Amino acid sequence: MDNIKHYIKSKWLIIFEIFCILIIIGIIGYTYSFFTATVTDSVTIRGEAASMNLNLTVTKLAPNNTKGLIPQLDDYITNAVIGRNGSCIDDNNNNVCQVYKITLKNNSAVTVYVNGTLTLNAKNNPNLKWAMINGTTNPTLTSSINTHTFVTLTENELYNANQQKDYYIVLWISETGGLQTDNGIFNGVVKFEDTDTTTNTPLAKQTLTSLELDSQINETVLTSFTNTSKNDNSTGIYASEDDLGTSYYFRGNITNNYVKFAGFYWRIIRINGDGSLRVIYDGTSAHANSEESTDRQIGTSAYNTNSSDNTYVGYMYGTAGSTTYEATHTNTNNSTIKTYIDNWYNTNIKNTPNANYVVDAIYCNDRTRVTDATKMSELDTMFDLTSTGEGFGTKVTYYGLLNRMTGNFTSVTPTLKCPETRDKFTVSNTLGNGKLDNPIGLITFDEMIFGGSYMYMGDTYQNNETYLYNGTNWYWTMSPFTFYDDRAYVGYGYQGSFDNYGDVGGARGGVRPVISLLSSGITGGNGTASTPFLIGSE
Repeated sequence: MDNIKHYIKSKWLIIFEIFCILIIIGIIGYTYSFFTATVTDSVTIRGEAASMNLNLTVTKLAPNNTKGLIPQLDDYITNAVIGRNGSCIDDNNNNVCQVYKITLKNNSAVTVYVNGTLTLNAKNNPNLKWAMINGTTNPTLTSSINTHTFVTLTENELYNANQQKDYYIVLWISETGGLQTDNGIFNGVVKFEDTDTTTNTPLAKQTLTSLELDSQINETVLTSFTNTSKNDNSTGIYASEDDLGTSYYFRGNITNNYVKFAGFYWRIIRINGDGSLRVIYDGTSAHANSEESTDRQIGTSAYNTNSSDNTYVGYMYGTAGSTTYEATHTNTNNSTIKTYIDNWYNTNIKNTPNANYVVDAIYCNDRTRVTDATKMSELDTMFDLTSTGEGFGTKVTYYGLLNRMTGNFTSVTPTLKCPETRDKFTVSNTLGNGKLDNPIGLITFDEMIFGGSYMYMGDTYQNNETYLYNGTNWYWTMSPFTFYDDRAYVGYGYQGSFDNYGDVGGARGGVRPVISLLSSGITGGNGTASTPFLIGSE
């Protein structure tokens, strides 16, 4: 009987061992089916620029070896890009994706609009997928996951003269959870071409059309100004070029440029060249153009801690007492007003859903000096000074807009372009200097002129019709004006025009922040005081 029991035990043990072996073999075979779905590294994604004005390079960034790919779960692709043993390499030293950097430069001296496509030849790889990412350091997807073999990368994208941009794409074989037949090579072509700019509507004009304001566009091109919009009867929406393309600015007695965002009212200064809305703070309630109110500003502040050196005309500044222009105007220290504005932004917008609607933009602190001898002589006569134009220490220096004004202030040719990268305050260091903590700034002299203001030279230059008016509640601009008499001066808005006597360390002026908003965030309204354009959840 014991022999029979031993036989039965042995028999079941053998059967159990055989069953375990079969399970192990099955698992190994199932796992192996994933690893056989490889793609050899003879893969190439090459570039074609269909215009002599475009320079295109496509560079494979990862992985840095010639092994094939194994399947990867879609949900983990951004982690896969970072990898454990190198970019796109997993813990077992397997290649799980490929990353390509696409660099395109507009070599022409004019603005162009660009279309870009990706075509993949992947007939033996049915589970091949790709997406756009923002780089290889802490990557995030900037497009949906694509399975199509012909896809648009960008369409009608604005490229300024000599502008360069980078794009990143990641490719992988999607893991299906079963036997996969992906095998062999795939290849692809990235193609960019510029379009005929005469047939494309500027992005800013597209925004105006979406706001149903395009009928108010005045096609007259205003280049030189001699008076306020009230005195020359020039209310309307006009076009001028900025650093991103064609911008449309609102001038004069405009009454349908109200925006409500983040619980506050704002007024549209202009539509930026990228189609976003540049707006200036206008209070906790809607104010008429002619209304004077402290509610139209967030408070008052000095512009800087001191005014005894040229450095203090800066929204950020360098070292007082320096003996060079460059050291004086490096962007090292935050101005008092920048800190004031950042604190307000941190309290009211940052880390809220509303922050998603604020976009990066260029805020210009134009510190270019007047160095032309004739212009310096004219201004010296006007101010009864002797300038050097050196821009450091206590040297008498004229800045920014004074390069664009006649010596006796009888005319001015403003611009929406910021001459120097150092003075282009942005969050991104590709759009500008990358020195901003938050995408917020102040209005410029030039924007005030476009908006209907003029140099305040007496009561005839008051303009209580412009939407920028706030009576005797003067407020800071971001535009340096002069340094003389051992004081730095930055311009300010006053009585619907502007003046130059803003001693940066000795006066507390109104603060009216300027931000730029996504036009796609508009959810309603018609721009009037009673029915403002609404952004986001307003």
